[in-house]
Amino acid sequence: MADARERVCWVEITPMRSESLEVRELLKLPYLRNVPRDGRIVPLITWYEPTAADWYLYMPVKPGELGRIAGGEPISGSYISSVAADATRDFEFPLGTLVVQHLSFIEVLSELGKLENDVHRCAAILEKYHLLWTTRAGSARSASLLVQSELEYLLFLLRSLYDLLQGIVRALSAKLVYLDGTNRLVLKPLPTSFREVAISKDGARSIDEIEGRWNMPRPLAAWYSEEAAFFRLLRTLRDGIAHRGGAPPTVFETEWGFAVARVSAPWTEVNALLPGERRKNDLASLRGLFVEFIARGIGTTARFANALRGLVSLPDPILNDVKLFVRSPFGHRLVSLDEMRLHPWEERRGEN
Repeated sequence: MADARERVCWVEITPMRSESLEVRELLKLPYLRNVPRDGRIVPLITWYEPTAADWYLYMPVKPGELGRIAGGEPISGSYISSVAADATRDFEFPLGTLVVQHLSFIEVLSELGKLENDVHRCAAILEKYHLLWTTRAGSARSASLLVQSELEYLLFLLRSLYDLLQGIVRALSAKLVYLDGTNRLVLKPLPTSFREVAISKDGARSIDEIEGRWNMPRPLAAWYSEEAAFFRLLRTLRDGIAHRGGAPPTVFETEWGFAVARVSAPWTEVNALLPGERRKNDLASLRGLFVEFIARGIGTTARFANALRGLVSLPDPILNDVKLFVRSPFGHRLVSLDEMRLHPWEERRGEN
């Protein structure tokens, strides 16, 4: 049995700071299943215990000693639990669960933190969209122009999300070695851009091309190839705005909600992604477009987590049977994504 005074772990305090602690201090953490000795660290993260409906957060209270911070619960951030503390606003984040349980290398945790920030921003964009809708009447502001700018920001945000995922792949690629005693890396060094892996000058790369070009295991190559189509669409729309001075066509304020004419460019390219029924003059719901894009963008993180689970034999989990949840003041928007996909128009009861 290891000496309790052994210093073998690093505990993350912030993405830029870590501290070594003795094992006996780590064992104070009630959510800890085992102490890793393979280079992973134990993240200090808020834990919600559903039976007692109580929150636990341990932080350094003095050098080398952990103590429980009494009282309170997170307002914005993430936490672990077996179930959501508030199912109406806490959004399950499967990639976060995978990382904190099995892949908590400090480089990967740092990239995960950036990705979580994008999830929070997606929730904020949806909240601003609804604020613009509910305050549009009697305002001197042009709500349709304001919601256009939110769409432009969303395109930039989702485009960057793919490169943040690429950062996680790169951080993990340095850890994937053949178990034949040679310590040879499984993957060739990858570029920093998702585009360079998934897209060529002729279009999206096939699974076989990605697999051969980067010496990549097939489940991961399949993820890149399958995500390439939506990524290219985001990139085309974003580049049209950022690099060629383009702008989305007119957004209409109707009695049903903000709307776009789906026969006008660039909506002709995304027509198949616009959910919900078409209204007078063949108008489509703009909220439906926001929701569909955010659902697909965040959904790629879950699909990436599934690809990783099919790729390698994961290290043993370091925490008890928990999941990671993202909590935001606007988290109810993310929890309601599926419902809004079914009913994208704002005219629903309570929203007019």
